[in-house]
Amino acid sequence: MGSSYLRFVIDQFLTHKVRFLLTISGIVVGVSSLAVLASFLTVGKGVLRETSTRATGEDLMTINNDWRARRRYPDERLLSKQDERMVEGSKTLENVSFNAQYGPDSMKWVFLGKDGESLVSGLEPEAFPANQLITVTGRRFLSSEYHDFGRVVVLGADVLKGHPRPWIGQWITIRNYKFRIIGLLASKPTMGPGKDWSWNERIILPSTTYNILYNPDRTPDSITGRVGLANELATLEESLRSAQTMVGQILMLDRNHKNFRISGAEERDSNETTILLVIQILMIATTVFSLIVGGINVMNIMLVTVTERTREIGIRRALGATRRDILMQFLLESVLITMTGALVGLVLSLGGLKILSEVLTRIYYPWPFFIAWWSIVLGIALTAGIGIIFGLSPALKASRLDPVEALRYE
Repeated sequence: MGSSYLRFVIDQFLTHKVRFLLTISGIVVGVSSLAVLASFLTVGKGVLRETSTRATGEDLMTINNDWRARRRYPDERLLSKQDERMVEGSKTLENVSFNAQYGPDSMKWVFLGKDGESLVSGLEPEAFPANQLITVTGRRFLSSEYHDFGRVVVLGADVLKGHPRPWIGQWITIRNYKFRIIGLLASKPTMGPGKDWSWNERIILPSTTYNILYNPDRTPDSITGRVGLANELATLEESLRSAQTMVGQILMLDRNHKNFRISGAEERDSNETTILLVIQILMIATTVFSLIVGGINVMNIMLVTVTERTREIGIRRALGATRRDILMQFLLESVLITMTGALVGLVLSLGGLKILSEVLTRIYYPWPFFIAWWSIVLGIALTAGIGIIFGLSPALKASRLDPVEALRYE
C-alpha cells in the first residue's frame, strides 16, 4: 500500500512536472523559511547580545534628563555636577566610577574648505574607557589639555569619511573655533536611536574646552557610571541593577519629582527582547501564510486528481474498497505530497544556511552554521497537518463518488 502511494507521487512529478512543482512551492517556501529564520533568530540573538556589549558595555549605566517628565515638572532641577558628586561620594556606590558627559549638540564644521555637521560632545577622561572608546590613530587628550582648555578634538570613525587624508594634525573649524585633530576612534557597532547618534559620527572635545566654549553653565547632559562587582558573590548584572536602584534613591534625596532616567541592562534586555519578538512574529506569519498557500495548491491538485481518476475509483469500489479506504488513500496521498515539499524545503534551507553563514562571516560578522532542530520538527508537523486539512475535502469527494457512475466516467 505504501509503495503505491509513493508511486503516485512519482507519477505526478513525471507526468505533470510544472504542476507538481507549483503545487509544492508554497510548502517548500514555508518550511525553508521556518528553518532559515529559526536559525537566524538563534544565532542572531547571540550576535545581537555581543554587538550590544561592544557598543554600550555590559557594565555601563547612563543617567539622563527625562524630558517628558520635564514638561510635567518644569520647576524640578535638571542633572548637574552636584548630582555627579552626590553619587560619587556615596559609600554604597564605591564599586561604580562616574563621569559626566556634555552634549552631544549638533554643530556645523569646516574642514579643508568643505562644510559638514556632526554631533559634538565634551568628555571627561574616564568616559573613554567607560564607553570603550579606543583610538586607532593618534591619541586621546592629555591631562594638560583638560587643564589648559586645549583646542583639540578626537574624531569618530566616520566623521571625515570621504575627505582626503591625513586627518591627524589637520585643523577643523567648529562654530568659528579652530581645533587640531589629534586622534581617530575605532569604529563601533551602531546601536540605539540610529546612525547619527553613534560614536562613529561624533566629534569629541575635552569637557573643560567644551564647557568654556559651548556650555558656560557647565550642565551635564548625562552621567555615566561604570559598574564593578559589588561583592564576590554578585554577578555583574546583579551589581548593575543594584547600582541603578541606589543611584535612583540618591538622586531623589533633593528632588520632589523624578525627572531623570537610568538606562542599563534592563533597557538593553527590553530592546533585544522586543526585536526578537518581532522577528518571531514575522517568522511565524511568513511560515503559516506560505503553508496555507501551499495547502490551497495541494487541495487544488487533489481535486483535479479526483476528477482524473474517477474511473479508477469506481473500479476500486467495484473490487470491494470501502469509502473509508478511498478516503484514506487520497488523504495519505495529499500528506505525501506536502511531505515531499517539506523535504525539498529542508534540503534547500540547509544549503542556504551554509552559504549564508559563509557570506555573512566574510562581509559582516563571524556567523556560525547552525540548525535549529525544533524548527525542522515543527515544519514537518505543520506540513503533515496542512496535508490532512487541505486534503480532506478532495478525499471526501472521492469517497462519496457513486461506484456505478464512476465506472461510466470517461
